[in-house]
Amino acid sequence: MDIKDPQILFNLGGMYLNGQDGMQQSDEKAFECFKEAAERGNAQAQLNLGVMYENGRGVEQSDEQAVECFKEAAEGGNAQAQLNLGVMYFNGRGVEQNYEKAVECFKKAAERGNAQAQCNLGVMYENGRGVEQSDEQAVECFKEAAEGGNAQAQLNLGVMYFNGRGVEQNYEKAVECFKEAAERGNAQAQLNLDAMSRKKQGIAQDREQGSVLKNEKKEKDQNHSSNIERAGDLGTDDGLNISATQGANNHQQLVGEVPRIKSDPEIIEVLERVGILKLIFLYKSICSLELTEENMPLVTVGVWTFFESMSGSDECEGKDFLKLFKNRAAEYCKIANEKATEKAIKENAKAIGEAIERIHRDGNITKHHKTSANLSHNQMIMDMQTLKDLIIGCLKNIEEKNRKSENRHAH
Repeated sequence: MDIKDPQILFNLGGMYLNGQDGMQQSDEKAFECFKEAAERGNAQAQLNLGVMYENGRGVEQSDEQAVECFKEAAEGGNAQAQLNLGVMYFNGRGVEQNYEKAVECFKKAAERGNAQAQCNLGVMYENGRGVEQSDEQAVECFKEAAEGGNAQAQLNLGVMYFNGRGVEQNYEKAVECFKEAAERGNAQAQLNLDAMSRKKQGIAQDREQGSVLKNEKKEKDQNHSSNIERAGDLGTDDGLNISATQGANNHQQLVGEVPRIKSDPEIIEVLERVGILKLIFLYKSICSLELTEENMPLVTVGVWTFFESMSGSDECEGKDFLKLFKNRAAEYCKIANEKATEKAIKENAKAIGEAIERIHRDGNITKHHKTSANLSHNQMIMDMQTLKDLIIGCLKNIEEKNRKSENRHAH
């Protein structure tokens, strides 16, 4: 390539990545452009290279290469790369799992103003991972990240106020935090608001805020009753999802990329072998749409339908895919990755359980009342990445059942 300017190369890579300005979409050409720009010192290109290695886009997937790219960009002071490197240490991907180093990376990114890193740091303090446990420090981190507009931090801060952890219990402030998070697209925050509105928590002591919540509730009662009921089905006495531990897996995507669910070649390969046309169509459809505010309800329902259809195809435990996939997450992980250790399978199964709960919940909410589906495209992308082993394991299980059935009929 004759172009020498690293910024022009980076911009050209973005055009290939998104198929813009007359360029045919090509991950391979985007990778080439980012690689040349990175070799000429462009830190954002180095970051993008890492993300492409991590996801196997335009190049063979390699967590180890992703880590190297993130390290180089991080050494140059790139906050997003420091965040991503912290996530790799947190998950033990491409590097030995190390919570202390994850904390170091999150701190460096947070010092450079990265709100997601600040939120992740709060989660580490809350759970005592890589740092001495401290609810007070967790609250401070969530506050800083919330001030930077991070919806997950606003949700987590609301939970801390609700439970009186690291701060004096205050339902009014919890409501404020949940409302801010909901306005920024966090579906769980909206569920928490509905549950608190139902129980008049955070309302009686604040007439103005209570009036707002009551008016919202009055308008939504007929159409949104299922939303409130589901909030109570989350397994807590108060009708809230009181865990504030979400967030430490979150990291940034490619700089300049239009957000989409990534079409995974391994999933496509197994889908085509299984040959269930509905599943192939659903998966390719949800991966083809840009995750804009207008498209998010459609994609959310599409993802829900994909998992419902896949569970029905496996013909296990009825059509309650939440129950099926939570109960069999470890089994599917082992089918997908036979060399994985028991510890890795257990940790992956836990993450899968949390992700499938969000998919199940958000899909149900959106099917019944789209206007209340405050959804995060970053969370959707992360959840689909987390659920990769579950998808592949389930599809391989279906494939094996089909093979056995064919053999029986042949004899």
